[in-house]
Amino acid sequence: MRSKYVSVSVVLTSILASSTSWGFDATSVPVVVASTTSETPTVTTATLSKPVTVQPVATAADAKTPEEHSAEIAKQRETVSEQLRVAQLELDEAKEKPTVPAKQAEKLADDVDQLKQLELVHAQRENAVARKQELLAQQQAVRDKIESLESKGLGEETTFTLPMLDVARDELLVEQQRTATVQKQLQNAAAAVEAAILARDEKERRRRAAQEAINNKPKPEDRPRLEAELARADLVNRIATATVELKQLEAANENLSAELQGLNVNFLAAKVAWLEQHVEYRPEDLQRQMLELDRQETHLKNSVVQSQNDLDYLETRYRAACQRAEEPGGDNSAVKAEIEARRFARTVEQDRIMLVNRQLARFSHIRKAWQRRYDNANETTSFASLKEWKKETDLYLVGMDLEQSELSARLEELRGKLDEINTRITTLAAVPDANTFEVRSLKDSATYLQRLIGLYEQDLGNLRSVRRLSDKLLAEIGASSNSVNASERLRYVWDRVAGLWNYEIFKTSDDRPVFVRTFALAVIAFVIGLFLARVISRFLGSRLLPRFGVDANASSALQSLAYYVMLIGFSLGALRFANVPLTAFTILGGALAVGVGFGSQNIVNNFVSGLILLAECPIRVGDLIEVDGLFATVERVGARSTRLRTGANMEIIVPNSRLLETNVVNWTLSDSRIRCDVQVGVAYGSDLQRVKELLLKAAKTQPQVMFEPSPFVWFTDFADSSLNFRLCFWIHMNSLSQRLDIETAVRFSIDRLFRESGVQIPFPQRDLNIGGSRPLTVRVVSDDEAVKRAA
Repeated sequence: MRSKYVSVSVVLTSILASSTSWGFDATSVPVVVASTTSETPTVTTATLSKPVTVQPVATAADAKTPEEHSAEIAKQRETVSEQLRVAQLELDEAKEKPTVPAKQAEKLADDVDQLKQLELVHAQRENAVARKQELLAQQQAVRDKIESLESKGLGEETTFTLPMLDVARDELLVEQQRTATVQKQLQNAAAAVEAAILARDEKERRRRAAQEAINNKPKPEDRPRLEAELARADLVNRIATATVELKQLEAANENLSAELQGLNVNFLAAKVAWLEQHVEYRPEDLQRQMLELDRQETHLKNSVVQSQNDLDYLETRYRAACQRAEEPGGDNSAVKAEIEARRFARTVEQDRIMLVNRQLARFSHIRKAWQRRYDNANETTSFASLKEWKKETDLYLVGMDLEQSELSARLEELRGKLDEINTRITTLAAVPDANTFEVRSLKDSATYLQRLIGLYEQDLGNLRSVRRLSDKLLAEIGASSNSVNASERLRYVWDRVAGLWNYEIFKTSDDRPVFVRTFALAVIAFVIGLFLARVISRFLGSRLLPRFGVDANASSALQSLAYYVMLIGFSLGALRFANVPLTAFTILGGALAVGVGFGSQNIVNNFVSGLILLAECPIRVGDLIEVDGLFATVERVGARSTRLRTGANMEIIVPNSRLLETNVVNWTLSDSRIRCDVQVGVAYGSDLQRVKELLLKAAKTQPQVMFEPSPFVWFTDFADSSLNFRLCFWIHMNSLSQRLDIETAVRFSIDRLFRESGVQIPFPQRDLNIGGSRPLTVRVVSDDEAVKRAA
């Protein structure tokens, strides 16, 4: 639970932390820090890291009291005034005497001007001293206010309400915004002092030069001229010296003014902190505020009605002016000026209605802001509501920023038009025979434009006041959010996570929402459906159908078809559960058809081929097939591809379309019986009937060889080295390795029987015939002779 009553120091720290949202830089102004050691908070002056600092200017008058300083300046002014009176009399006498040389008269006039300037500087110094006394008095008054606030507060009889706190905050904001101006004034005052000192030093150098010229004992005829130059240089130096003192006084006053501004900031900050601790958020105050808003809203609505009536009247006058412009004859320039004035008048009323309607639209936000401020102060708001209020207010401020930019641009445009019209009025005023009616129409247009500019400035001010109210709400929301305990924050995070469950992802074509909840459940339903489709289809193909006498191949085909049918059904059910209309698949079907015609044709071709294989069953699970000279057993016929396994235990994935488009030998499609051939050759001269009997015996002795059809032997050829026979017999073949095993066993048996019976299996023999005129001579030679012959 947030504590309602906190110390002034804590409240003030909150103010300074949120000062940027109120529009000022809290690091550049003095603040107050309150102590809560006693029942009444004690407010003391303190500064932040960048306080308002002033550098006092050291002057000779600092050791004097303001009264003494003022008396000294008055005495100097009286002396100058007496000198000015004497110089003015001499100048007047010189003007009356024609015998006085012109140069002497000019010197007298120059002296009079210099004395007048000196007298003016002394007068300004007197005013500066008086202002210093006034600033000191104001500082003392503010210090008294601070002491009173420390000891008594703002009083106990008055009820302190939220509007009073807002007024104090606005006053503090204004004072703190003056900080930059005060700093600039201090810099300007210091620069003025430096410039005055430089000018005085220059004048002092000239005076010393004039004095040195006299000290050098000039000629008697030059001495009067040098004395006159010295007197003039001394007067100019007196003016420069007085100017330096004046600028120093003004700089000192700026320092006092900065100190006063800092004291005001301290007092107002302490006042805001005190009010925040003692303000009462009563329902009747909120009701009074709402009644005031209702009154303002009613007033604006009435003004809209009045403006609409005025607009109708101005529209009539504008149309009448346009009709006069279409009439032949007359002064077209005057009529055009009248039309322009009527148009401006109509624009003023149209914009007035628009701006008032904008202000009326802001009342809803203003009421919410006030209600939320009171609810937040009375601790009737949850942390989740605070976050929601902040989000809404931030979003509203974004719109206000855009509206403010629009208003500023419109004001700039209207001011440009007003300058243009004023220029035309000035131009026509210089023309002697200018059309009076045109000038009057232009002045009316200027008047309407000034009214329109005033309306926009008024709406801009209203917008800024609403912005300030929103900023205060945000600052209070931030302060309340910072004081929320950890349990409430965790509850908010949990609610946010739970809220995502009902977040709308998108909407369907029939304007039905799809939430995260429905989408997640649809995905879960699809996954469960996919699992059930696999389990049910496997149970159907491996358990149920075989019990009804369905063979393995048909069971596999029905299992695959059942799987895809159930998968489609569960998918459509999941989409329906997620509020996705199934009518959308009519459009999807057309798009799918286009996709099939381009990039998806191979995939769909394989899928359709898989359906054909499952329906016609030219290739079944367990069949031994031959594809491109490769023997393999079919393990699975899928929707897109078929899986084969070779005798070397290699798995091969073949696209279904390839099995239909190429020649495939299915050794076990309708019958597993196949005929095997074993060829063998015997030597010439062997007993052929005996060979035949032995071959038939070798086949019949193998248990895997079928008796029906019975084995038989073909005498195939008289070869070069042998007599060739072919033994043919039938077996049931389920795999290629089985066939090769049987053929191998038959060959082993033939070899054994032939050896027992003395039948020879010849190897290739060649007869070499060498022709010549005489017989070949054969003799034995030694190794040495053989080497020599070879060489």
